[in-house]
Amino acid sequence: MTVSRRMNNAGMLIAAMLLLYAGESRGYGTGPPEIACSSMRPSHYGASDPFTPSPYTITVSKQKYKAGESIDVTLKGANGEKFKGFFVQARKHNSQSVIPVGTFTEVTSVGSKNLCRQRNGDHAISHSNSNQKSEVVLRWTAPAKSAGDIVFRVTVVMAYDTFWDNQESAVVKEVNSSGAVIG
Repeated sequence: MTVSRRMNNAGMLIAAMLLLYAGESRGYGTGPPEIACSSMRPSHYGASDPFTPSPYTITVSKQKYKAGESIDVTLKGANGEKFKGFFVQARKHNSQSVIPVGTFTEVTSVGSKNLCRQRNGDHAISHSNSNQKSEVVLRWTAPAKSAGDIVFRVTVVMAYDTFWDNQESAVVKEVNSSGAVIG
């Protein structure tokens, strides 16, 4: 093999490696890909969950719900801390299931999209842009059939390389039509 051919092959190898690295390092300013539905963990290259408590709070408007009822879920930064991305799912409490339950709509107008859609229509919700946000209010609607006690799982992205994943809200208990806790 000639010297120029070896140099050409080396150049092509370097170009291919750079393309792979660039593809691996891109963030998701328009929300996470469907592959993140199970782990709820960003795949930002080189990023990691900090070893500090999250500066974001998850509050719910109700501690109990009935099938078909709605609950407002608020994600907010402490002391005005801003964030670029969010990913929220309702999941069955004390379950290994990664399937979201219920549906979401956006109350505040920050830009969101539904994903992780299930056959029954249940889904999760995430950001659809990387604009700075200080608060997001989402409306969750419980499925018509019993889902049991639930928690809201949240991932918040402060910056490309700083995020807190799988934070959980307080448990929200399901009650029957007469108000008695089902679980």
